Amino acid sequence: MPEEIPPSFDDIPKKCKDLFKKGFHFGIYKLEVENKASSDIKFSTEGSLNSDTGHLSGSFEVEKKFPEKGVKISEKWESDNKINTALTFEDMLTKGTKATMDITFFPLTSAKTAKLKTSYKREHVNGGINVDVDMEEGPKLHGHIVTGYKGWLVGVESSFDTAKSALMKTNFIVGYQADDIQVHTKIQGYSDFSGGYYHKLNKNSEIGVDLGWNIDNQVRFGIGHKYTIDNKSHLNSKVDNNGHIGIGYTHKLSDAITLTMSSLIDSKNFAAGGHKVGLAVKFEN
Repeated sequence: MPEEIPPSFDDIPKKCKDLFKKGFHFGIYKLEVENKASSDIKFSTEGSLNSDTGHLSGSFEVEKKFPEKGVKISEKWESDNKINTALTFEDMLTKGTKATMDITFFPLTSAKTAKLKTSYKREHVNGGINVDVDMEEGPKLHGHIVTGYKGWLVGVESSFDTAKSALMKTNFIVGYQADDIQVHTKIQGYSDFSGGYYHKLNKNSEIGVDLGWNIDNQVRFGIGHKYTIDNKSHLNSKVDNNGHIGIGYTHKLSDAITLTMSSLIDSKNFAAGGHKVGLAVKFEN
């Protein structure tokens, strides 16, 4: 049987990271609406309020797919005066290739940014090259590659500033993944070291451990857990070495409505307050 395609560099720790990010909206009240006019056209509207700053933001996105040609076009308008347009081609040159031209326009200042993202994946290999186009400072190149064999993964990513002819960063990652277990360790810029462990204990329970240390002797440690109650609801929880305890509950009220409630408790300063709550509602059609 052929080997599976390895994940991309950023996706190696994804399952572990999701336990610490998904299902939590601390200090945020969020409303999201998704409407599919057909199988190839999707409209998305999102609005959120930050309870700490009082900042209200929103966005509207249209996505159109041409599956027979491997093409996707999306345009997104954001309330902070930003318009983003992306054009993606997939499997056009050969199977496993993907290229995206991403252009962002700021109407108030007339500033523009552009990114070209390319990737290629097949058995044992997943890599790509991205280019940030800056007319004033010159393009910046970002490359990443992961090789995999029998569950073992080795990856490297690097960035190069063409204007300064200098490396901006070089990061390494080593990991192992099986059906129910994933483990990885990562070195970022020779100054930040991190690691993670993910384990699906059974069909209802998933646990993850996140570790980090840098040359300034700052230590990060956290444990995250997800418990699936039934096919409509699940409970997320996490705790870290700073005494922050996060709890999130997600429930599918109907086929079209999903409700997520979350809270963050500062156990080291419990009486002083500063705890946060969050609420997110998602409508899907």
